[in-house]
Order: sequence, then C-alpha cells, then structure tokens
Amino acid sequence: MEFGGPQECACGGQKRPRYAGYVSAKLPPPPKTDLCHALAMINSMESLEILGKLLYNAAINPKEEKFRRIKMSNPKINEKIVSVPGCIETLQLMGWQQQSDEEEGGDEFLAIAPGKYISMKDVRLIDGAKERVKKQEEQAAKDRLRAASAVKSRSSLGLLLSRSRHRYAIFVKDELRAAVLVKNKLRAAAAVKVKA
Repeated sequence: MEFGGPQECACGGQKRPRYAGYVSAKLPPPPKTDLCHALAMINSMESLEILGKLLYNAAINPKEEKFRRIKMSNPKINEKIVSVPGCIETLQLMGWQQQSDEEEGGDEFLAIAPGKYISMKDVRLIDGAKERVKKQEEQAAKDRLRAASAVKSRSSLGLLLSRSRHRYAIFVKDELRAAVLVKNKLRAAAAVKVKA
C-alpha cells in the first residue's frame, strides 16, 4: 500500500491524491492529458531519441541559450521532429514556443519561454514513450514471427497431408492389386473345379 502525495498518470501528469489508512477502491484511470495524447501520436523511435536528447540538454544546462532553441530549418530536426506528427505539439505543451528570427532571414525555431525551465520529469515522459514504442515494435516482431511460423506450419501440414495422401493412394493401389490377385485366384480355382 502506498502512502503520500498525489498519484501520477502514465504520462507523468498528476491524477488524484492518495489517502493513507485504507486500501482505495479500484477506480478507472483518469482521462489522458493533451501531453499524453501528443506523445501517443509519436511512433518513431528516432524522433523520440532526438526529443529526449533535446530535452535532456535543456534540463541539464538550463541557462545555456544554445540548448533553449531548436532550429526548425536543420535537416535532421526537420526530418525527425517537424515532419513527425505529435513532436511539435509535445514540445509546445512542454513550454517551447514557435518563433521566427528576422535577423537570420526569417528562420523559424522553437525556444523555451523566458522564465520556463525543462525538468527531468519531461525527460522521463519521453523515456516512457520510448518504452511504449519499443514494446510496440517487439509486439509487431512477435506477430510477424507468429505469422511466419503459422505459414510454415501450414505448408508443413500441407506437405504432411500430401505425403499422407500419397501413402494412402499407394495403400489403396496395393489393396486393389491384392483384391484383383485374390479374384483371379478364385476364378482360376473355380475354373479348375469346373474342369474336374
């Protein structure tokens, strides 16, 4: 039994307070926050890795300006963050604001609002999303393996059945030959009796 402060939801947002002294009833999970929905949209491990690095650097070095800005014109950022659904929304919900720099030709970038700091809690949210994507990839690999083994077992079953059919056909052919031989022997015996 856990005692203490507010309980956290799967994405890290606070749910409801816990009470000491009795076991609480099993309640349905609270509704997901907008941040949870934005993180759930990201299904690319590479994008989550880059988000994790960006947030980790901003959390560890909160005063350095180079970690408080993300240039959206950077090819890698554009490919792995800007073009992936949910990434920009996640950053904006964590406190990043979209701005443009008129001095450098109007390049757009994301920057952490002044007075706002990224915490390790935000980094752990990305780690949780990475675990989710990893589990999904593992499950997909298991499903592919299961499907491949099912196809293989079906083909081996088909081979087994075709071998069984072949053996049965040989058996039937042998039985027919034996029946014909018995029939011929009976005819020959009947012909010998008729002559005698």
